[in-house]
Amino acid sequence: MKKFNLRLIVFFLATVGLLIFFHTVGWLAPVERMFYFVLNPAGARLQSWSSQIAQKYSNSVQQGDLAAKAGDLEQKVERLTVENAALKKLQDENSVLRQHLKFLESGTPKKYVLANVVSREILNGPEESLGDLVIDKGRGDGVMNGLAVLDEAGAVAGKITGVEEKISRVTLVTNSGCKMAATLQNVNRTIGVTSGNLGLTINMDYIPQVENVSVGDLAVTSGLETNIPRGLLIGQVAKVDRGSNDIWQSVNIQPAANLDNLTIVSVIIK
Repeated sequence: MKKFNLRLIVFFLATVGLLIFFHTVGWLAPVERMFYFVLNPAGARLQSWSSQIAQKYSNSVQQGDLAAKAGDLEQKVERLTVENAALKKLQDENSVLRQHLKFLESGTPKKYVLANVVSREILNGPEESLGDLVIDKGRGDGVMNGLAVLDEAGAVAGKITGVEEKISRVTLVTNSGCKMAATLQNVNRTIGVTSGNLGLTINMDYIPQVENVSVGDLAVTSGLETNIPRGLLIGQVAKVDRGSNDIWQSVNIQPAANLDNLTIVSVIIK
């Protein structure tokens, strides 16, 4: 058995040697060309298949990478959107605060408390309280009933009508429950009491017919209320109703405060 294996090995080596010799001297060239032409199409096809498989694998890997990158980018966009919204909120709040301070620090010195609007009665609650605000300052901050509440431009937005230790309720100037002693800046300096009208405008009734009142006259606080200083802007006369009698007339006043977008208000402390 060993002798047979030795002969086989010798035969194999001799054959290999002869093939190498014949290849070197060029005697195998015709045979090699024949094998080349016969096997080349199959080799080309195998190479094409291997290239396609490699390309598909590469595309699959790239698609997986792109999907992962897209997921990361979506998370980054979402995070940046949230951060941008927070920055926009801070920017808006800073702008409102600057406007408040511009009014409060000018002219006659005023003692005040800045407060955030934390809720608003829009859908729930009794009809007379619809539109009322709740702010995050209360008795512990020096707030009391009857104080004037202003918007960022210094116009009267409402009046404190309920106080707890850390929060307070603000009744808007357009609410029928908000009554304020006011003066019209007309020739006669007409004095009266304003009250809200359907949550939209403000009325001042029982003005003597002899008083000369015109559209465009400004209404300001009169200073006759203990806790509210004189001269705070309430609004502007939009309509004069002289009625059918010879005694009284009434005016409709458009509020000066922007009541729909109140986020920060100032409370004028006694």
